[in-house]
Amino acid sequence: MASFYKLIKSTIIAESARLCYFLSKPFFKKNIWIISETESQAQDNGYALFCWIEANTSGIDVFYVVDKHSPDIDKFKNRNNLLAVGSFKLIFYMYHANRIISTHGLWMVPDELGILKKLTRKTLKAKKVMLNHGVIFIKNGIKYYHKSIFPLNDLWCAVSAREKYLLQNEYGYSDKDIVITGLPRFDFLADSSDQLFLAKYDLICSSYPTIRVWSDHHFNLERIDFID
Repeated sequence: MASFYKLIKSTIIAESARLCYFLSKPFFKKNIWIISETESQAQDNGYALFCWIEANTSGIDVFYVVDKHSPDIDKFKNRNNLLAVGSFKLIFYMYHANRIISTHGLWMVPDELGILKKLTRKTLKAKKVMLNHGVIFIKNGIKYYHKSIFPLNDLWCAVSAREKYLLQNEYGYSDKDIVITGLPRFDFLADSSDQLFLAKYDLICSSYPTIRVWSDHHFNLERIDFID
């Protein structure tokens, strides 16, 4: 019963926002960009890009989507460009947005009764951009990220030339669908290391792959060259 009430509520909000969108469309001139990571997160590539646009551009009204109970919510205390998950403002601005950029898909589209969710997706005129949050699977991710399936398929921000090659040859994207950007969150990193200390002890800072629980049966961790 609670889930049905939630569905009714989200449907009313989304359809009210759609009506207001059509009424305001002739007069709405803002260049809206909406950025997100996961529902509760503001700490990765999405937040890094959001902060950069906010600080370095004019002519773009950038907003960030996150749940109001997120542990990262304090980052938006003195900002007026937060869009709370499930809010009327979020849906209204999604309809008006020119860009929707996310590291984790188009999850912020609300559930609605019947075919209304599909109609909501079709109403969105924004260019939908995948801002990668890591290095893509070689082939395991095809059923999730293939261009024919994945909703953020207008532009893919690839980590490297190798990843672009995989996206073109395995995931159905064309050259114009992909731009090589690296990972924006790296711009947040500050070099506070002691260079003399590193040189003296010949230390090497590296990265470590994410091990997915559902895929760890494909290999023996103890036999990976990286660990050796």
